[in-house]
Amino acid sequence: MVKNLWSKKPSAASIFEHQKSRRARATKRGAKRGSGLLSICILRLNAGAGLKYHAVALCNVLFVDCHVHLVDSVDPGKLLNYAYSTETLLFSVGVDRRSSVSSLSMAREHGAIVRAFVGVHPSESGQERTIEWLEGAAAEASGLGEIGLDPKYAAWEGAMETQVALFEKQLELAERLSLPVQVHSRGAERECLDLLSTYRVERVLMHWFESVDLAGEVAARGYFISFGPAVLYSKRLASVAASFPRELVLTESDGPVSFGPLGGASGPSTVPSVVFRLAALSGEVFEEVRERVLRNALSFLGEGRKG
Repeated sequence: MVKNLWSKKPSAASIFEHQKSRRARATKRGAKRGSGLLSICILRLNAGAGLKYHAVALCNVLFVDCHVHLVDSVDPGKLLNYAYSTETLLFSVGVDRRSSVSSLSMAREHGAIVRAFVGVHPSESGQERTIEWLEGAAAEASGLGEIGLDPKYAAWEGAMETQVALFEKQLELAERLSLPVQVHSRGAERECLDLLSTYRVERVLMHWFESVDLAGEVAARGYFISFGPAVLYSKRLASVAASFPRELVLTESDGPVSFGPLGGASGPSTVPSVVFRLAALSGEVFEEVRERVLRNALSFLGEGRKG
């Protein structure tokens, strides 16, 4: 049983190394078992765009990296090859116009494994004050992200006001187009939740959310939380993950961010280890958690839902 894997509390680095030897076996098991859940072809009706193919072949997907800066990685091609070979679905997030447009291009070319999220990160609020371009980009995207608030990037006068105004504009767009959002809330969790409550955005992902005090409110609203490699060594994140509703849990890498306690590991290849850790925290087997995360990811995207 996976839950016994952590009984001796090994270091985060040894946990990660141990999972490397198990990932291939788990992947093969998953491919054999297959849930049939993701052998789908989705038609999506975009406002003003008519009926078109949005995702043409989500076949036997095994893992999902719900938050990765694909176009900002050192070698995006290498990550795409990894995703194809391991059947990993990637949510490529934008932080500005350049990365958002590039993510859309990636999704067009690699629709079987890439979903594009577009938007302006709080760190770019000073450079991206006009976002007329985002309307057209959002109409083609799977959602908006990475958007939100962060006082770390508010060193100049009026910076937080600018961040708030930009966040609100993007939430209004998400509401109008019925799109999901990926929210960055570091150091501003309360403020982000307060603003979200004023918009009718049905599908919300709180990226790398680690507020133990506010996790219950996030769950009560039906928002998702995505957990990344830091959950392998962070007691705070592990505490949030262990108590958070399982049907609202997603996985991410936040690549190209690297994780020192894991030997500098980064990118989508860390996701299977995150699944192992989540399984250990919930006392379930790996395969059970892997399949549920995929179902959760589809629910967040709005793909495969009835109606």
